[in-house]
Amino acid sequence: IAQLEECKQIARCLRHKSDKGSEITLSSPYFENIREKILDDLGNAKQVIWICMYLFTDYKIARKVLEKYQEGLSVELILQEDEKNRRQELQTQFWNKIPSILWWYPKTNGLNHQKFCIIDGKKVWHGSFNFTPSAATKNKEHFTSDDNPEIVGQFADEFKEIKLYINEEQRVRRQIEDS
Repeated sequence: IAQLEECKQIARCLRHKSDKGSEITLSSPYFENIREKILDDLGNAKQVIWICMYLFTDYKIARKVLEKYQEGLSVELILQEDEKNRRQELQTQFWNKIPSILWWYPKTNGLNHQKFCIIDGKKVWHGSFNFTPSAATKNKEHFTSDDNPEIVGQFADEFKEIKLYINEEQRVRRQIEDS
């Protein structure tokens, strides 16, 4: 076991280069205390937080996101259009206070089941972890922290694509309603 741990340590210390010449770092998967690690990273955010989440009902995380928004950070959320995400308490305490940066993914073409969070354009959290109390306290979940610029960029591109989809969906609905 000691040799295995030594090999893991050596692998963590290696510097890898991508085809584009940028340094690649190894991602870090987490299986326990995920909420606390995310809260720490959100608390350290300095500029931008982008969250794309199927379910977001965790008041502790929502409180931290709202706090960062009120500090002046650029915060954007994409949430699945779902009655759990739309609960009155969440609307009153959080979502109504940041309405201009909240996109609701429509149920018309299935679910947006993705779960990721980009912090300052430098780190992405992704995995099975919804921002819910059950995910934080009961469920068996995983979330991976990755600061590889190429991976962060791919998730940022996906975030932008989902926003474009939602905006187009809304535009088409307005046209139909106006007809």
